[in-house]
Amino acid sequence: MMLSSNKKHNLLWSSLFLLISFLSIYIFLKSPFFEVQHIHVVVDENLLSSLDADYLKYVELSGLKTKENIFKLNLSKGEENISLLPEVKEVEISRKFPSTIVINVHKRQPVAMLSCGSVFIVLDAEGVCVQKSRLSKVMFPVITWENYISEVKEIFISVQPGDVVNHASVKAGLEVIDELPCELVEMLSEVHISENEVIIYTANGIQGRFGMPCEIYQKGTVFLQILKHLNENEIIEYIDVSSLKSPVIK
Repeated sequence: MMLSSNKKHNLLWSSLFLLISFLSIYIFLKSPFFEVQHIHVVVDENLLSSLDADYLKYVELSGLKTKENIFKLNLSKGEENISLLPEVKEVEISRKFPSTIVINVHKRQPVAMLSCGSVFIVLDAEGVCVQKSRLSKVMFPVITWENYISEVKEIFISVQPGDVVNHASVKAGLEVIDELPCELVEMLSEVHISENEVIIYTANGIQGRFGMPCEIYQKGTVFLQILKHLNENEIIEYIDVSSLKSPVIK
């Protein structure tokens, strides 16, 4: 069937309109309007200054640059590069139109340590080695266990930043720390794991006997309450909260 002249005319104009529209969109997307002018770095919900060392590190690793078209940037490659850092738990890079890139980083939060002489391994709650060094600016509870001296040396030889420490006692220690009241965790110097007992030590040397690794939060709360009611000059060897109904102070 032959198309009428009106239909041909309408089809021609429709095609021409679509072509002009596509060209306009293409030119618009390629215009300087979509050139990246700003790269923002947000770490744990804090916007970093462009002079911050972490800002410079994350931007460099991302491979992203200003003055480039926002649609041409490979965001997934930038995420991959940044996620290789041991201290990074999650990273997301997004476009904020028309000209801003946002790098959103969530760091691993250190909660415990392993110690071997003057060397420390700092761990997050998942047992990932966040840092391995001879100095630690911030101290966290040291996890210890039976045969600690011999076994921890093997861990220090094999584990590097970014690796997971899979030792059973380390996992048990991290679980205890996770269940304890936060206020108490901040006061601890050591968490000792044995086959049938959990023992904690405060920074000023008071021992807490928790018995079996159950009801940790409740035992920690009782332990904390007893600490708060102690006389500052009172010498305490240990507080036994293995039985919540009848804690013992010696």
